[in-house]
Order: sequence, then structure tokens, then C-alpha cells
Amino acid sequence: MITRRNCPICDKALPDVQAAADRHFPFCSARCREVDLFRWFDGRYAVVEDIDPDLSMEMSDFPHPPGSPDR
Repeated sequence: MITRRNCPICDKALPDVQAAADRHFPFCSARCREVDLFRWFDGRYAVVEDIDPDLSMEMSDFPHPPGSPDR
């Protein structure tokens, strides 16, 4: 079964013409692509993963940059 792809921002169906779809894929337009980028910049999206305990200990050994709050 073939399902039609939709824009993840506005949920509008993507164009059937491959050339038009590739220009902004996976979005329907430049506007939706820029909305998504702004959401990343604004911190609304985040890639979350568990931190390895060994890596966490190594990271805590680094000094804090000047002007940063202490943990």
C-alpha cells in the first residue's frame, strides 16, 4: 500500500511531481522548512539520549567556561 507523504509542519500533502518535492523535501515549501529550522533554534526540538556514566564522569572533569553557572 502506497501512502501519500505529508508535510510535518502544516500536514499538507507533498506534490506528486518529484522535482518539486525534492526542492523542499520533507517539507512542502520554503516557509515550512524555515519554521522547522526556527523551532530547532528556539529549542523546541531536542535530540535526547542517555549519557554513558563513564562519559558523564569524564565531562565533569572539564572546568566550567568563564561566566557559566556552576552545576
